[in-house]
Amino acid sequence: MHYAVAMAPTILLVEDDLDLREEIASALDRAGYRVMTARHGGEARAWLEREPLRPDLILLDWMLPVVDGITFLTQLASDPRYSRVPVIVMSAVATTATIPRLCVERVVPKPFRLRYLIDLVATYTGTGRAKTRNAALTTAELDRVMGRFLDPTS
Repeated sequence: MHYAVAMAPTILLVEDDLDLREEIASALDRAGYRVMTARHGGEARAWLEREPLRPDLILLDWMLPVVDGITFLTQLASDPRYSRVPVIVMSAVATTATIPRLCVERVVPKPFRLRYLIDLVATYTGTGRAKTRNAALTTAELDRVMGRFLDPTS
């Protein structure tokens, strides 16, 4: 018999703040997602070009060095391979009024609760409320860890 193995949804996380990037990536990993990270839009674009796998969702910081959020988002929207990939923008400065719609599903103002972000990821990837794949890490523990506010300015 041949069984299909379901792959975890792939999230491309584009965030220049190392601590924030690692915190979000760790939480996504604990929640059962495959996480790819990039420090700016140029790295994210390079990842998209070399990987045969299309991400299920992109988490995009707005203020980035090298290639910023608006430039990356414009490139993404103009490429038919990726124009339908949903994007959640994370920003301390941008609002929905300042971000072009393109493929943006949601704008999450920083600081934010990690649990809120993980639940949005679950919604937009169609996986329902995020569950931990590590049996030793209970849902209560995951909620405690993810309940922290992530604030890149602190």
